[in-house]
Amino acid sequence: MKTYFLLVISFSLLQYNNVSAQEIITAGDTIFNQTDEHGQKQGYWKKYYENGKLRYRGNFLDDNPRGEFRYYYNDGALKSVMQHEPGTTRAIVTHYYRNGKTAAKGYYSSMKKDSTWKYYSYYGGYLSYIENYHKGLKNGLSIKYYEDGNISQELMWKDGIKNGKWKIWFSNGQLRLSAGFLNARLNGDFVNYYPDGTVEISGVYKDDLKVGIWKYTDPKTKKSSEINYINGIAGNRDELDREFELKMLEYEKNKGEINDPDLNDVNFNNKRNKLD
Repeated sequence: MKTYFLLVISFSLLQYNNVSAQEIITAGDTIFNQTDEHGQKQGYWKKYYENGKLRYRGNFLDDNPRGEFRYYYNDGALKSVMQHEPGTTRAIVTHYYRNGKTAAKGYYSSMKKDSTWKYYSYYGGYLSYIENYHKGLKNGLSIKYYEDGNISQELMWKDGIKNGKWKIWFSNGQLRLSAGFLNARLNGDFVNYYPDGTVEISGVYKDDLKVGIWKYTDPKTKKSSEINYINGIAGNRDELDREFELKMLEYEKNKGEINDPDLNDVNFNNKRNKLD
């Protein structure tokens, strides 16, 4: 009987050594979602959607996430993997589309976007955006790419506000637009080009208003015309070309927009209160 007991213990120890601690926790452990006498989360936690599918799982120490956390869509597909760096508030993050392809990679610092973030196309899988953050605010250059890797658009940010150059390119690499922002308002020279490199529209902005002489070249006749603006109002409004007006309305409506791509319901703001 004693020999049998020793054999059972030896076999159990052998099994334990052949599996990781994480596997032991997730496979048979029934103690989870624990808090201490101070109400702080401790140990292994997991939460579920109303349909019974796992929402997230990971470990806490003194109410702080540690190690790897995994988040899931409500259909069970992997949504995000967050690896918390020991002794810091930083975490390396990879987000996934529902089809399993990588959607984005970046860092969180104190659960806010930080440093460089890269976004990938849902359909093509290519790098589509690069953005830079500091404490959750866009800082530095944001870049949008075409599928072949050519740059589509560039925009400078400072503390979450558009500040600096704004440029757009045609897919062939030819510059399409050059402008600039100061405190989220268009300021300075504005130049828009045709695909062959000739200037279509040129003028100057001051605090989002067109000022001075603006020039426009008709794409068909190649005839140039000038429009004099005073505080954003055209002095010779009767001569204002309709096509020129529509183009400027389009640029001003979408000025400098490089929005985060639609990542098919990927959550980019997994703040701690969302883990409750």
